[in-house]
Amino acid sequence: MSQKLNISWSRISSWKSCKWVYHLNYELNLVPKVVEPTLRDGKLYHECLSYIYERWPDVDGKLLVSKIKRYSLEAKVESDMLEYVGNYLRHIKRYKSQEPDVVLLNEFPFEVKLDSARLKYPGQVSFIGIMDLVVLRRKRGEIWD
Repeated sequence: MSQKLNISWSRISSWKSCKWVYHLNYELNLVPKVVEPTLRDGKLYHECLSYIYERWPDVDGKLLVSKIKRYSLEAKVESDMLEYVGNYLRHIKRYKSQEPDVVLLNEFPFEVKLDSARLKYPGQVSFIGIMDLVVLRRKRGEIWD
């Protein structure tokens, strides 16, 4: 007896973009949870910091505000985000405590492969992440995360 295969554009798109996500969603039937507001807000905050450092030192505060307003957040969250980002920008400009001389990279993806032969469970093992910022400051390279 043949088995009926359910195919949709989203299923094909998922398979083409990431086989692992396809496996989780369609073969194991694991449905992703709704993104929590704190994660959404953290992502927006990182986008704002990325925006600041991409244009450093010529940051246009009005464009930054419009970027935040485009997210259509609740009024309280929007005002908090505007306050956080504004305070951060004023702080680094006033005290120069985190003012970089040169921004090399921001939101930089990286992968570190481990020597899996020495692990208890051999296989392909790596750490994958995103470094928030790589800068030169006071003649030293710094990674900010």
